[in-house]
Formats: sequence, structure tokens, C-alpha cells
Amino acid sequence: MVSEALTIVAGRIAVDVYGVLKGIAGQQLKKAVLLKRVSDGLEDHFSFLSGWSQHVALEDMSQPRSLKQVFIDLDLNVRVRAERGEDEGDRTFKVSELSTKPWNIVLVGDPGAGKTTSLKKLTADRLAGLSGRKKEKPTPLLIRCRVLREGRTLWSELAAAVGLSLEDLSSDGPSAQRRTLRRLLKELDALVMIDGFDEISSAIEHEFKKELEELVLSSDGYRVLVTSRTALSMENSRVLEVSPLSGRQVGLFARKWLGRTTGGEFLEQVRATPYAGSEIRPLMLAHLCIIFSRTREIPEKPRSVYRLIIRLLLRDWDSQRGVVRASRYSSFQVDEKEEFLEAIAYQLSLMEVRGEFGHEVLEEAYSRICARFDLPARQADLVARELESHTGLLVRSGPDSYEFAHRSLQEYLAAQFISRSPVIPLEPDEVGGVPGELAIATALSTAPDVLIRQIVLLALGAGEDLFKRPEAVQRWAGEFLSRLDVERVRFPISAELGAVVLAVMNVADGGLMASRGTFGGVAVRIPGVAESLQLLAYGCRVQRRAHRLLLVPNYAVWSDEVEGSDDLMEPLGFPTEFDTDLQFAKVMKLRVG
Repeated sequence: MVSEALTIVAGRIAVDVYGVLKGIAGQQLKKAVLLKRVSDGLEDHFSFLSGWSQHVALEDMSQPRSLKQVFIDLDLNVRVRAERGEDEGDRTFKVSELSTKPWNIVLVGDPGAGKTTSLKKLTADRLAGLSGRKKEKPTPLLIRCRVLREGRTLWSELAAAVGLSLEDLSSDGPSAQRRTLRRLLKELDALVMIDGFDEISSAIEHEFKKELEELVLSSDGYRVLVTSRTALSMENSRVLEVSPLSGRQVGLFARKWLGRTTGGEFLEQVRATPYAGSEIRPLMLAHLCIIFSRTREIPEKPRSVYRLIIRLLLRDWDSQRGVVRASRYSSFQVDEKEEFLEAIAYQLSLMEVRGEFGHEVLEEAYSRICARFDLPARQADLVARELESHTGLLVRSGPDSYEFAHRSLQEYLAAQFISRSPVIPLEPDEVGGVPGELAIATALSTAPDVLIRQIVLLALGAGEDLFKRPEAVQRWAGEFLSRLDVERVRFPISAELGAVVLAVMNVADGGLMASRGTFGGVAVRIPGVAESLQLLAYGCRVQRRAHRLLLVPNYAVWSDEVEGSDDLMEPLGFPTEFDTDLQFAKVMKLRVG
């Protein structure tokens, strides 16, 4: 239920909307009908926002936590130096400052960095401002990309948020409808929040981005705030990146979640693990706190956290509470459920479905795997409902839709499926959609150097049909390297590994294999990679050619020292030419000739 104050606000805004629309050509709704539709639509939207923004819920929590109890005001870095104002210097912003900034913002952060939680805090503050005595603006409007499917556009979703259809705005066609909608957003002083751009269905991503760019570029009197795992380049916007939690914030977070005494014990263990002094994301820290509250131990690596969470939800949590759940399917016990969830997560990843999915998608994924688990065909919904009630990993998010408890858990389960397989279970044209899952699978592997070689040969040696656009392979390589860094993969040192990583680094940085390359810096943080690149350097030299320096291999050295080097080089075309620079050559101790 929305508060009485917000009901009054919805009615007041409806009058403002009517004031804009009454003079618009092609708008045919009568005043009473329009006022009721807008008032009811906004009341429904505010009601959803009010419930959505009040709590933080993780599936391994016994009950949701109030956002007020656990919220940490995160730091935001100005990501692109060229976009900083002259008076901003190197300072960071706080999430709480976002509503005061007159910019369109793309808020970027790793999985679990706190992007959606930050939007919840902004939403709660804006709702409180609307219903307060001062009647503060802006009016919050939320679009969740994970629930959008074909046939739904950004413009139609924004109109629906205020209780209208595009046809209600104007009968003079799409251009007039969009123009009228922008006038309404200006009248509302709207803060349009687009949550999870990277989670949007690939079927509508291209068109949705065009609509978003138009909305941002044309913004006048309203603002747009987009969250995404990866940066979006749009005119008339600024990119801010969620910073890792500082030591002080980690301490504050732990004591809010665990209490002063238990929080202090938790922090002592954190300082004695690789998490100390490293980048800890809020989601990971929340799971660590939950696990610590039950086990009094802290896992060392992110994948260990995922594994513990899944084990907790599948086995331990019911056991701790003395709950025994009977399955309607005789052979569908705990181990089979875990394997089924891995298989269904893998199928969804192949379909590039991350986030909410409907009945048809579930049926398609289920039909591919049900026979393997001796489950009856055409019972996808019944199986999904049992998994929801028994595990909490797959949850019902709407009357006809499901989603995994968190995208990171879906990626982990899909990666576990890949890592359990005797060979990579992917066709070349399927590699491009699963960089995160492949990176986690590499982290899970007992021979990560062998698996990464197979992945890179498959991905980069698959030919031009693998990726439809050149930037797609660059994005894949960048996401793959970044996730390897996040997952703390430790590789054995070898020149062959150096060659493999060098190939990915070159693609990820757009052909500039330089020490200053964005993803080159990411790669050398991964344990074993910098040393492998050094080892590789002994078998390479730099040639001057025109205005470039080219990194080329000494094939005689490679043939003697690197087993299977010809098999590696030929499919990749590696490394006949790599752009480099003098600084990189100096750091790597390469011979120039």
C-alpha cells in the first residue's frame, strides 16, 4: 500500500500532466479519464517503488534487512578524466550526492558493487521528498531492464509509469508521442532510473540503446541515471564508477550486519585473508557476513563464497532448521537438483538470458535437459516451483516469470556445468555470449592454464562468424580478462600462458598491446600472468616498421621451448604482429631490431 501522502502527490501530479496534455494536438482523452489514469498509474508505480526501495534481500538471509539498517554511502569515482569539471579535481562523489547533480549519469560497477542498492536509496529519498512538507522534486521513475522483452520499448514503459499509453499522448505518430512524453518528464522534473542496462534482452538491446541515447541527448528539465556493469558511451552524460569499499566502510558494513562484537571478530579474520586490502564488493561482503554468522569462517576466493551459498541453500539451511522437503520426483534429490540448476543456468546463458525470464524461455531450456534428469516433459513450471520452495536459488519473480536469486549465482552455476564437462561444451558461435561464465569455469578448473588455452583457441580462432561486429570480440576479451581478475584465478607460470594472455590482451585493448593498455593492466594483476609474460619475452623481439613497433616471436626459440607452439600460433595467427610501444618493450626486456 502506498502512503496517503503519496496518493495525494499522485493526484497533484496528474493535474500537472493534464495541464501539459490539454493543449496537445491529437490528445483525445477527456479530463476526468486522464486524471484518473495518471493518478492510478503513478499511485501503482509509487507503491512498487516504495516496497522495492525499503529492503535488501538475499536468498541465504532468514529475512530481508531494512535498507536503512544496512546502507553504506558508497564512493563514486569520475571515470573519464576528460569529462571532469575544472573545479572537481580528483575528488569522488557519494551516492547520496547523485540526486543533487544536474547531470545524466551512467553508474558503472562490477557484479554486486551496489548499483541497484544505490538506486533503492535514491528512490527512498525521492519518495520521502515528494511526500514531505516541502513537496520536493524530482519525481522518481524506474525502468528495470531485466524484465523488458520484445514488443516493449523505453518510451512505452515511461508512459506506462504515469498510467498512459503512447497513443494517449498523441495520435500524430511516434515523433509527436516522444516529444510529448519529454514535455511530461520536464514538467515532473523526473529522475528516470534505468537499472541494469547490461541485463536487457539481446533481442531488443540495439533498439533500446537508440531510444536511451535519444532520451539522454534530448534531456531538458529531467535527468537520466543508468546502471550497468560496463560503461555506455552516450553524449550529454557522465560516467561514474562505484569504488570498492574502503577499510572504514568495510568496518561500518560489518558492524551494521553483525553487531559490534561479532562484527569485530569478522574484521579480524578479514585482515588475515587475501580480502584484506583488496577490492571487496558489497554483495560479496554481505554473503561473507551471512556465512560468518553461521560458520565463523571466511572463504578466501569469490567462487568459494558462491559454492558455500549454494550448499547453504541446497542442504545446510533446511538442515539447520530441521526441515525435510519431499520431492514429487523420486530421483530428484539434492545432488540432482544442483546438477539440474547448473544445466538450466548453462542453457539460459547460451540463450543470453540473465535476469528475469518467462514461461516460454523456461520451457525451451527445460526441454533441452529434462530427459537427462529423468524428468517428465512439459512440467517445467512444476519443477521450477519445487526448486523455488526447496532451494531459493531459482525464484518466482512474477505471475509467469522466474529468475535466479542473483546473476552472479546463475553465472557460477553455468560455469560449474562447463568445468564439469570433459570438453568445453560450446560451439564456436556460442562462445561470444558467455565470457563471464568461461572466466569462472577457468577459476574452478584444476588446470586453469589448460582450460584458458582451449577457450582462447575456440574464441579467437573460430573465424569471422564468431562475432558479427569487430567490437564484439573486443568486448568479449575485455570482459573475460576482467572476470578472471575478479575471480582471483592463480595460473602456473609458463611461456605458453603468456602467449595466450597476450593474444587476449591485444584483442581486448583494440590492437594496442601496450603497457598503458586498459586490459593489459588488468591482466598483469592476475597471479602468474606477469611472470608468464616475462618468460614469453625471452622468445620475442620488437621490429620497427613504418611508424609502429611490432612484437614478433623468435620461432626457433619457441619451437624448442614451448610444446605445441605451432598448434597454438597457427589457429590464432599468433603472434605474427602485435602493436606495442617502447615503454612496453622496456618493461618486458624485449630486444629491438
